[in-house]
Amino acid sequence: MLTNNSTSISNLDYTGSVAQYGYIQSGVGYLWRKYNYFNDEIVSEPSYNILMMRYAEILLMYAEAKIELNQIDGTVTGAINEVRARVNMPATTLTDQAKLRQLVRRERKVELIREAGLHFFDMRRWRTGALENAEKTYGFPIATGVNAATNTYPDGYTQVTADMVPTYGAPGSDRDLNDLALYGAYGSKLRQRDADRPNNWNDKFYLWPIPQVERNKAPWLTQNDGYGQ
Repeated sequence: MLTNNSTSISNLDYTGSVAQYGYIQSGVGYLWRKYNYFNDEIVSEPSYNILMMRYAEILLMYAEAKIELNQIDGTVTGAINEVRARVNMPATTLTDQAKLRQLVRRERKVELIREAGLHFFDMRRWRTGALENAEKTYGFPIATGVNAATNTYPDGYTQVTADMVPTYGAPGSDRDLNDLALYGAYGSKLRQRDADRPNNWNDKFYLWPIPQVERNKAPWLTQNDGYGQ
């Protein structure tokens, strides 16, 4: 609602020439807030400096490396807890390798979201591409009772029903230990996009193709699987 002191701003993420690829009109009903300092700032043209590497990533990479080597000691939980303490999350005392792996991967997802495409490389390193792309993309609950004539726009979250709980596969499964939710059972109640997403992943994406110019220099090099010869 606009008041006498309000300023109406044209949101180019909604009306601009590339809006169809943006966060508002993408179909899931969410808009990024992280690192956007002004209400009138375009998501694709923010005013903040470009992030190259953050200390939090260094801490989490250190913890992940030690966990994968099964060299679990106080420095592992110390690194994770330093990241968590910044946002007043409780410290962890876990010592189990599988549970620590699950925790550090979860921390990377929430701490480094929308930063330099890091999760794409995480997904390749963790070999979770097929799991993460098994469903279309689901988003905000679809509200019922919308009536533009009366300016009635219910919040979809206030209409969530008891069946709208994601599943994570069998306990101890790769899906469970990577916190990868499935929403398809009640997907018709959610906004959605990327219907072809399950068909777009190919395990060859775990590795880059070897450039032909490099293979010309070293003819004994074979091409990575899936890229032909």
